[in-house]
This record gives sequence, C-alpha cells and structure tokens, in this order.
Amino acid sequence: MLKAEATRSMYSHQEPVSPLLSLSSPADLGPVNSVRRWVLVRRWFLYGGLGFALALGAPLGCLLLRELTGEAAAGFGAELETHRFFYLYLAVGTSIAFTSFGVFLGLVADRLVAVNAELQGLAVTDALTSLRNARYFNELLPVELARADRQNQPLALVIIDLDNFKRINDRFGHAAGDRALAYGASVLSRSIRMVDIPCRIGGEEFAIICPGAGLEDARRVAERILVGLKENPLPNTNPPERITASAGVAMHSFGGDDKDLFLDADAALYAAKRAGKDRVAMSRQPVAVQSPAITGTDGL
Repeated sequence: MLKAEATRSMYSHQEPVSPLLSLSSPADLGPVNSVRRWVLVRRWFLYGGLGFALALGAPLGCLLLRELTGEAAAGFGAELETHRFFYLYLAVGTSIAFTSFGVFLGLVADRLVAVNAELQGLAVTDALTSLRNARYFNELLPVELARADRQNQPLALVIIDLDNFKRINDRFGHAAGDRALAYGASVLSRSIRMVDIPCRIGGEEFAIICPGAGLEDARRVAERILVGLKENPLPNTNPPERITASAGVAMHSFGGDDKDLFLDADAALYAAKRAGKDRVAMSRQPVAVQSPAITGTDGL
C-alpha cells in the first residue's frame, strides 16, 4: 500500500504521457481502431496517388525540355507524333514506378504508425494485469478532474489494496502471487461500471477513477469488488484460498487538487485497514470496527 509521502513523490516525478493516451479509455478503443484503419488505408492511397501525379510530370517535363533545347520537332503535336512510343513508354513506366514507390512509402509509414501506437499502449499498460498502469493514472486523474469541473459533474476515486497479500506469496510462492494479482484485476474489471477507469498503481494496490459518481455510487462499486473477491476463491489453490481487500473512497471537491483527492482516498483506505480490513471506508467519515461495511452487490 502506498504511503502518503511516497504518493506525493510519485505524482511529482512521473513523466507525462501523450494527451491522446490520457484521454483514451478502454471503452474508446473500438472507435479509435476503426478510425486508425481508415487513416492507414488513406495514407498508402494518398502516397500512391501523389506518386502517380508526379509521374505524369515526367513526359511533360521531357517534352518541355526538348522544346527549350531545340531538339523537339516543330510543335508539341508533331513531337508527340514523332516520338509517340517514347512518350507512351515514359508515361506508363514512370506512372507504375512512382505509384508503386508511393504505395510502398505509405505502407512503411502505416507500419511505423502502428508500431508506435503499440509501443505507446505498452508504455501505459501493466503487463501482469492488462490494466492501465500508474503512469497512465497519474496523467489521467488531473485531466478527469478538470473535465468534471468543466462539466460540473461529480467524480470519485476508489483505492483498493489486497489484504495480507504477503501471506499468499509465502504460502503458495510468488508465481501464485502473480496469478492472484491477475485474478483480482479480472474480478475488479467485471465489477466496475463501463465508464470507470481501473489502474494498477502499486504492488497489490489498484485505483478506479469513477467519472460522474458520488460517494455512494463509488462505495457500491468498491463493495461489488470486495464481494466478488470473497465469493470466488483463488483458482488452483488447495484448500481454496479466498482473497479479501480493503477500499478507500473519496469524492472530488470542485476546484480541488488531484493530489488531495488521492491522499483522501488513501487515508480512507488506511482507515479501513485499521478498522479490521475487508471493508470499505469513505473519506472523512467514521468506519465501523465491529463488522465489514460490505452489504451486497446492488448499485450501478
């Protein structure tokens, strides 16, 4: 679990990523891929068309050059009639060569763009869980806060930390620990709303940005995740090992700072841990120590 000071350091030293990546969410990938396919087709078509247009200038340039040097027959018509096979060969040959080369350059450009997009995606994706990583989270959170302020919409942040995760590593090994993280991420992804943005921000710590959600909405999201973890034991463990988690929820205040929002959610997470773990705590609200705050799977 991230400490408060470590969190401030993480925010202040992260390198920014592309604004386009920051504004993209997993739900956006379908339309983006469709647009990208059209852009790729248009690029090689455009380059090929440009090569064809340049090729048409070759016979015209040759004709003009022969006219200027006095080597052409009297008049353009007579020159074309006298050397018609030469100009036909020049027009066809250069058109094929220039168009092919233009298409080739377009395909190379397409490939470079695709590889660059893939590398950018890898730079903001956690390899183990396939969720967005801390770098993406740090860049996106202030963007989403600004959007919420501009549209006068609520926004909440949920931070979830798996309980007693070291016990899983010690009992089953680090490979099982990696599987537990991947499994926890899959439960998390199934439990959130379509508009929520899940990220892995630390070892066993996850954050969910919840656009348009108030405290109660985000609490229900967190509770569904905790219930999903408890009701489904970790696969391939004997006896079955059940994972629990603690969650902290905070809501963005209009004009507030992304660092303060994170620290509020982190403080709520610590309150849930101190209250006995396996529960949800909301920022600046008391946490019941006697029983977990999980009530069911109702919600958005």
